[in-house]
Amino acid sequence: MTTISKPVRYLAILGPSGGGKGTQAALLAKHFRYRHLSIGAILRQEIAQKTANGQKLARYVNRGLLAPDELVAAILFRQLRPAVKSGFILDGFPRTFAQAELLDDFLASLKIRLELVILLEVPDEVIVERRRRAIAAGRQFQPGRADDHEEVLRRRLKEYHQNIQPIKDFYRRQGILVVVDGNRPIAAIQADLRQLIENGR
Repeated sequence: MTTISKPVRYLAILGPSGGGKGTQAALLAKHFRYRHLSIGAILRQEIAQKTANGQKLARYVNRGLLAPDELVAAILFRQLRPAVKSGFILDGFPRTFAQAELLDDFLASLKIRLELVILLEVPDEVIVERRRRAIAAGRQFQPGRADDHEEVLRRRLKEYHQNIQPIKDFYRRQGILVVVDGNRPIAAIQADLRQLIENGR
């Protein structure tokens, strides 16, 4: 008897800054009609709207500090709860091992769990070169981002590599991590990701 796989409905896409995860997540969300939850966009919106959490967040951002994991998670989880019904794609979250644990606990309280974690791997030098080309063309990856400066970008990439390893180990132990080569044309990556989701991994 042939078993028909159900598409994955709860997933996360991780990868370095400038690695293409936002582009891929947006395309997937449109195709599958899932909610696209970009942690970067959510945090910027919270600051712009000057909510209570946004004002707390701004105090860290303005001093060049990382916001506490609990604060970042609380902001995201408020938008994540109503997205369960439609299915969701987390874009850039979790960023730390502590956030991964907080996410697991929160989803367990909703009686669901992540079904797939996609890690887009792109060499640092490719990301740096992408950023150089973007700046030369007179555009930024995201308006007002400090990591348009190469030194800041390299520091962010170093922090990313330090943080991502325990997250990879965490999701690999759960059997839901898939590493994908992100240094390819957008359409080729998208085709692979759609297949992963449609096949239930």
